[in-house]
Amino acid sequence: MKFDFATIDVNKGNAVLKEAAFSVDVEDFPLLLEFIRKHIYKNPIRTIVQEIIANANDAMREVGKAHNPIEIQLPTKLDPTCYIKDFGPSITPERMHSVYVKYCKSTKRGTNDFNGGFGIGAKTPWAYGDSFGIMTVTEQAHFEDRENCHVLRSYVAYIDESRCGRLAMVEEKVTDEPQGTTIAIPCNKGDESQFEQWLVHLTRFWEILGRPRPTVHGDRSFSWPEIDVKWQGENWFVTKKIDSYSRSEENQPLILLDGVPYPLSISDIDFNRFPLPQKYQDILSHPIRLVFETGELMPALNRENIDYSESAQKVIVERLIEAATKIEEMISQQVADAPNLWEAKILVNEICSDFMFRYAIWKEIEVNADALNLMGYNIGQYTYGRPRFSGRLSTSKPRSITCSNKTMLILDDNPDITVRPSRTRIHTIFNENPKIQTVVVFRVPGLAPDVSDEAKKRRVLLEEKEHFSMLGMRKISEFAKYKIHREKSQIVRVYKYSPYGKYPWQGFDNFDPYKNDGYWVVLNNRKPVVEDLGTLNDDLFSDLLQGLGITGTIWGVPQRFANALKKSGLVSIDELRKQEIDKLKNDLDLRFCGESGFANLMSRRWSAIDQYIRQGKIESLISSDSTLLKYFKFSQELEPKSARSHQLAVKVNELCMQVSEIGKNTEIVTLERLSNEFVQQYPLFKAMDRLSTVSPEHLAAYINMCDSGNQQKKG
Repeated sequence: MKFDFATIDVNKGNAVLKEAAFSVDVEDFPLLLEFIRKHIYKNPIRTIVQEIIANANDAMREVGKAHNPIEIQLPTKLDPTCYIKDFGPSITPERMHSVYVKYCKSTKRGTNDFNGGFGIGAKTPWAYGDSFGIMTVTEQAHFEDRENCHVLRSYVAYIDESRCGRLAMVEEKVTDEPQGTTIAIPCNKGDESQFEQWLVHLTRFWEILGRPRPTVHGDRSFSWPEIDVKWQGENWFVTKKIDSYSRSEENQPLILLDGVPYPLSISDIDFNRFPLPQKYQDILSHPIRLVFETGELMPALNRENIDYSESAQKVIVERLIEAATKIEEMISQQVADAPNLWEAKILVNEICSDFMFRYAIWKEIEVNADALNLMGYNIGQYTYGRPRFSGRLSTSKPRSITCSNKTMLILDDNPDITVRPSRTRIHTIFNENPKIQTVVVFRVPGLAPDVSDEAKKRRVLLEEKEHFSMLGMRKISEFAKYKIHREKSQIVRVYKYSPYGKYPWQGFDNFDPYKNDGYWVVLNNRKPVVEDLGTLNDDLFSDLLQGLGITGTIWGVPQRFANALKKSGLVSIDELRKQEIDKLKNDLDLRFCGESGFANLMSRRWSAIDQYIRQGKIESLISSDSTLLKYFKFSQELEPKSARSHQLAVKVNELCMQVSEIGKNTEIVTLERLSNEFVQQYPLFKAMDRLSTVSPEHLAAYINMCDSGNQQKKG
């Protein structure tokens, strides 16, 4: 790499008596080496892999083998060493001692054909460990007793006790191996995957750049990632985003300097001094890769970043503009044949679906994929959705219209602006265009007669800024009126009830009341409406179904379709409810006993007495004429008849169902009379919360005492 040093202008003054040169003494070199090893590199493994691979590439270029791959053996648990091998000129003993072991010494500074030049990269393995190996095979005219042979020399570069770096040759022999150099970096336990990670990271773009990726050994499962290139130019390319929401380096702009990726630091570029046009700035939000050859940019000393000098900033911005301009040309070529401006916008949107930079030139008009928004021009806009199971058009009022091939723009040329656009013609549009899901109808006041001057000005402005006439709208009058055939009894809107979920009433398609079975109810805004009760919420409706014992499928329809369902085989919940109420009114065996009859019997206070009587623990201890015994025996006889009546009547009462006054039969009168006598004759029972703690004998004694006192009163 060539270094362009700035011209130095030194003013020494007129009187220079003595001069001295700055240098580093031998005894101070360990301090300098320690600083280079431990305090320059933030990520030693990345830097080692990057620098040793760069040196291997330079070696291949030096002998004209730039299109041949280098070889890398990844570290494993069995062999925890990373080997990076090239087939370049190798390192002769003379070059090893005059260049390789010296810091800041390099043979690559006279040309930009090579990446190196700092004279530091070959020693980067010391940033990770205290030793590494060099195996180099050179061609030798004479070696010992051999002529024109290959000689393998193995070295160990290590940090000794004095903390100075040293190089020791440990082997020298004739070999059949090809000429080249292998660097062996010992891997610390647990770091094996990092060497593979950084190898992939640093060389993954080489194939796109036309250079061979390294041949990798040591891991049978190793594979290169697939890179999807979306756009590509001579000195740049754009890859597809891995994840639209990811902020990883894979989705960020990169600089590829001699194939090595560096993050493009936007904050280090002065865009005020080197401006990037506003419409091109979106490209910085995408994974664009700017390709630079050695010498076009200068890396930082640690090779982990780019040196953002003024000249570097200027070159980077120029490359960004070059890429953005070319992308705009590529998109423009693809949309050039669009029949109108709307189709051109749709194409731009489709081509750049995951790309924020969405600009093109169509018929000398700058086109973008932004949503169409014409609300500021005081024009009428009506949006219709394709009819669904109801057969009705859905309507909405979005301010903007997304560019989509499922949306059609229509111009309403009806001069009468007091009426809405013809829905029958819109039905025809949907019928003739099966792929269209949305129709947007525009009504422009400037087209109507006798419009104001302000409306005409807006019409002119609409054309100048939005190119309204070039959107390719068809006139609504071009479509015939669609004749909608609908039988009066046809049910076009029906809902199916499900008690589970947030919305229990869900739209149902292809409903046939003569083929489907179950129950039905009238709905108002998806809420059931019951006669005498009005609109019920979800909980009340669930209680009603439980009280009526309904477990089948339930359908809901608006009021206008109720007559059609009355003729079907479905059961009306309203009618079923009326039938149950009639049973309460007319069946003497089904009576609601209220709080004085069966409800008193079921009270917790007296349940113990009921149990004692059922178990035969009290009956033998009291008189057979006891009021208590008569009351409980009579209540137990009525219990089977009263149980269902009580449960159903409570539901009826909770739902505010109006039940007419029921005439009381002899049994009910008898039960209520006995209940009242029971409460009056045994007042202590009413005052006691629990009788289960009182023994049957004590209860019998109290009952006999009360019965005896009552007989004395009567006597």
